Amino acid sequence: MIRPVDAGRVACGLLLAALVVAGARAQDAGLARRLETQKSMLQQLEADLSSARAESERMRETEQDAAGRFVEAANRVGLIEHSLSSLANAETALVQDISAAEHRRAKILQQVGDREALMARRVRTLYVEGRRHPYQRALLASTLAHWMAARQYMTTLNRRDEIDVRHLTTDRIELDSVTAIYRDQRRTLDTLIARRQVQRRELVAAREDAERYLTRIRRSRRLAESAARELEGQRQESQQRIADYLVERERAGSTAHDDALVGGISITAPVDFSTQRGSLPWPIDGPVVGEFGRRRDRESRTWTRSRGIDIGAPLGTEVRSVASGRVVLVDWYRGYGTFAIVAHGQDYYTLYAHLGGLNVRPDDHVRRGQIIGVSGSPGALGVEGVHFEIMVGHEALNPRDWLSAPQPGAS
Repeated sequence: MIRPVDAGRVACGLLLAALVVAGARAQDAGLARRLETQKSMLQQLEADLSSARAESERMRETEQDAAGRFVEAANRVGLIEHSLSSLANAETALVQDISAAEHRRAKILQQVGDREALMARRVRTLYVEGRRHPYQRALLASTLAHWMAARQYMTTLNRRDEIDVRHLTTDRIELDSVTAIYRDQRRTLDTLIARRQVQRRELVAAREDAERYLTRIRRSRRLAESAARELEGQRQESQQRIADYLVERERAGSTAHDDALVGGISITAPVDFSTQRGSLPWPIDGPVVGEFGRRRDRESRTWTRSRGIDIGAPLGTEVRSVASGRVVLVDWYRGYGTFAIVAHGQDYYTLYAHLGGLNVRPDDHVRRGQIIGVSGSPGALGVEGVHFEIMVGHEALNPRDWLSAPQPGAS
């Protein structure tokens, strides 16, 4: 005998199905949002590269000296490397999203097929049962309660059929939406691959330009001084942009989010960054080739002021986070190249500049010793290595006071 409680079970099943559909729609919306973010990032990178190309053409037309040409070419190398790294990260994320979209599409196709098969069976059953007169069904029932239960069950099935028809329509609409997202992702991926090929060719040309002018600069003290002044001006401008960003971040109260757990361990408790003075690991193995504060450039013999230290290392050397934290900014600035800023709580930050490849993205949580990226293009006047800063708020601290001794990789 069919009990009235069956109708309640059917209702619960329908509610669960509705929740699953809502979750699927949220997943599809997330895919669409990430795709739009990737497109926006590509547009920004293209705008930056267009600006760099225009600057290169302007300098060729005005026939400026070798110092300016070197700085422009070095900046172009760094920007193209940053763009290629960003495109590689975007390609990885896009491949993952495409895989998720394919999985979602296959799941919806399966749902559509299952619903259509179920409805086909129901239609056949209803066709057979519908031919009987209500009096015939009543005579077939052994008891009145049995007949009432059967009638209630058929009524519930009819309601479920109506809901299944609506779900089938929704699934088909959702399938069309996911298919459109999938095709758009594929087109974007093809665009990424094409842009990377073009930018690799541009990178080769830019590197040749930079090397050619760097050779001339090293032969002339006047050109070296001119290039150093221009690089220092760009670096100072970038330092101010970073300081402004940190001040604005502090005003917005964003530092409250830096106390999130990293692998179950709080950034600020029990690991307190302020107590790590003199015990932090070095971000990269190598000798310090540029000190904190006022320094004299060996090539140009000019005096500059640095907010961090420069650590010499071959291209492609791994750069590691000195403490647990959250990545709050990844970008490319003139004089800094590609860089990442990690927040460690209590307004403490570390900055890793002149990176050639990135393993992190904004909002990623990193552990002490986790790879941030690798060393990239040379910094000032071709010195290979990484620029490293430690800040409390936007005020720079001497990294030498915070890093452990002895210094790894120093001769």
